[in-house]
Amino acid sequence: MSDDDLIRRGDALYAIAGWEIPSTAIAALPAVTVPDLSDHVTVHANMLRGTIAKPTVEQIIHLYGVDALVKALTSIEYERKVAQMKEDFPNGI
Repeated sequence: MSDDDLIRRGDALYAIAGWEIPSTAIAALPAVTVPDLSDHVTVHANMLRGTIAKPTVEQIIHLYGVDALVKALTSIEYERKVAQMKEDFPNGI
């Protein structure tokens, strides 16, 4: 076994133990096809498929903040009410 092989094995043990992973270990890992996590549509589709985990409510709050979520939810509710009014009164009020 070459020195490079021993280094790769040692780096892999670091990874298994949960320690900091040296760059040589990352280079030695097999290529894995993963979804494009930079595209929000792809992320959403993969969450629905169960390919990747959905964030918890706490994680969503951490990502967006309470104010942004309240604003978004209020906006959605407003848009629903407007759409319902347009449906109920197609000729206006």
